[in-house]
Amino acid sequence: MKALEVKNLTVKIAGKVIIENVSFDVVEGEILGIVGPNGGGKTSLIRAILGFLDYTGEVRIFGFTPSEAKKKGLTGYLPQKSLYDPDFPVKVRDLVAFGMMKSWFGKLPSNWKEKVRSYLSMVNMEKWENYPFGKLSGGQQQRVSIARVLAGEPKIVFLDEPNTGIDVVAQEDFYQLLMKINKELGVTIVMVSHDIGVISSYIHKTACLNRVLHYHGEPVCITDPELLRRVYGSGADMILIHDENCENCGSVNVKGEERK
Repeated sequence: MKALEVKNLTVKIAGKVIIENVSFDVVEGEILGIVGPNGGGKTSLIRAILGFLDYTGEVRIFGFTPSEAKKKGLTGYLPQKSLYDPDFPVKVRDLVAFGMMKSWFGKLPSNWKEKVRSYLSMVNMEKWENYPFGKLSGGQQQRVSIARVLAGEPKIVFLDEPNTGIDVVAQEDFYQLLMKINKELGVTIVMVSHDIGVISSYIHKTACLNRVLHYHGEPVCITDPELLRRVYGSGADMILIHDENCENCGSVNVKGEERK
């Protein structure tokens, strides 16, 4: 079943075309990485798919419009910048519980504490249940934020630059966590990133975007310098591909020179 279908999507902001005629789909259970340079329209694409931006074209999430999908609780969203003030005195447990509420005045299920613990356990943060969210490290905050999104029991989750503000070691752990969530819960994941190299080992499909969609398909080791130039521009330096099982992976210079 198709979890997401995007057809001829165009977004204009203040008369400027941000995304033009983009079409692709995501099969249920896949992890899609949307990659491209800063300013290439990746965040705008996600926000349009979720119904936060006006667009022309068609978007269907499990066959429903963005607004219908949201009402049915099918979608989860983790923006690039946290929606929560780190100085706001909220405990980890309470923040995750917010994810179960359909509105600010919604009611929590009677077993909400048990459910919160199960989601925190999924992201290995159960020991911090009563810890202030603002005092956690960047990587820990991302894990708790994922638990909050999962608490809403979505079928598809959209992540916008989820590794922002996380050190290299924590990034590796975070991507491993996403793979675990995808495999164990069957959640479809659409993840935005500007770094095609880092995420290529963790995803099923890649969508390369820079206003228009330049490529959508298997995340093979991208060694095509022309594709890199189209997506990242002639000023792009180097794309790092990290995959121990790929013989052709390495640092690929956009001029066509490959370095091991």
